[in-house]
Amino acid sequence: MSLGITGLYEFGLFRLDLERRVFTREHQVLPLAPKTFDLLVVATFLTGVREPRTAAVKTSPPLAVPLTAYPGYERAPSLSPDGSRVAFSWNGQTQDNYDI
Repeated sequence: MSLGITGLYEFGLFRLDLERRVFTREHQVLPLAPKTFDLLVVATFLTGVREPRTAAVKTSPPLAVPLTAYPGYERAPSLSPDGSRVAFSWNGQTQDNYDI
């Protein structure tokens, strides 16, 4: 992901190191797929966390923010290679099949 953001962010016991692309809990690395890591970065910034640990520490856990208000269910999110779009499957208003 190339959003031009760097730093180390803390959420209670969790740390998100954007430069090393590592997510840890109590100093234990939690393995994440690259797209999952990217979604975590996007979620961090959607919740309003803008300052890395050196400038400010946000100790409350981030909140989930809905990206859509579509009826039905959305699942399997994935970021585009440049990080500007999110693709997901959606089962539609009638919930009879999934679309992307």
